Amino acid sequence: MGLLLAGISWDPNIRGALVVLTAVILLPGTVYMVLATDTGARLGLLLALTGLFGWMSIMGITWWVYGIGLKGPTPVWKVKEVAQGSLANASTPAVAGFPRNWKQLALEDKEATEALAATDPVLVPPAGEPGRKYFDAGGYITVGAFDTGGERYGPFHLLNFRPFNLWHEPHFFVLQVQRSFKPDALPGQTAAVSRPAPDAPVVSVVLVRDLGSLRRQPAIVALSSIALFSVCASTLHRRDKEAMKARAEVTT
Repeated sequence: MGLLLAGISWDPNIRGALVVLTAVILLPGTVYMVLATDTGARLGLLLALTGLFGWMSIMGITWWVYGIGLKGPTPVWKVKEVAQGSLANASTPAVAGFPRNWKQLALEDKEATEALAATDPVLVPPAGEPGRKYFDAGGYITVGAFDTGGERYGPFHLLNFRPFNLWHEPHFFVLQVQRSFKPDALPGQTAAVSRPAPDAPVVSVVLVRDLGSLRRQPAIVALSSIALFSVCASTLHRRDKEAMKARAEVTT
């Protein structure tokens, strides 16, 4: 028994399954037990399932609208290509004519920091992973951030999952970095600040925004729960009509 309890307390899969099983027995199980003792096993089960799917429908709609609870893949930046020097020879059509029709962002902008986080593993691949190493770790500095596109048509943020992501303009981002160096510290300074090397070429990283499928799972939960709730409620309605018809025939 001691070994069994030790195994249950150690294995997270067993412990998680037992927690879910206990919750199902204590919460829906007790409700069904009360309904079954009052209305019968079959009708009690139908009533319990109707209430459960009704509650799941409300919860799924709330998750769907606010993008909380059960979530799908979140939006991320994905690197399309890396170009050294001018972007005139880039293969991505969206950068043709850069920087015309592109908006320059501050380097401290939220989108710029997110793009930098997605760019760093490409510019400095981790040890043992394939890929060209453009810089040493911490050997570059951001010198420019630009974006274009990303417009949406109508209030389609609730349909933020494939294939409904077609109702938006692709969002492109260009992050420009340059090899950095640390000049000698001036008198009175504790440490020199990294600066871009003037003779180093500018490396431009072209990224595209993947909107992901943040609301796919809650949408599936909401729609499937609404369908099951409709079936259960329709069954209860037909049963009530049959019972009313039977009582009317007995009375007449």
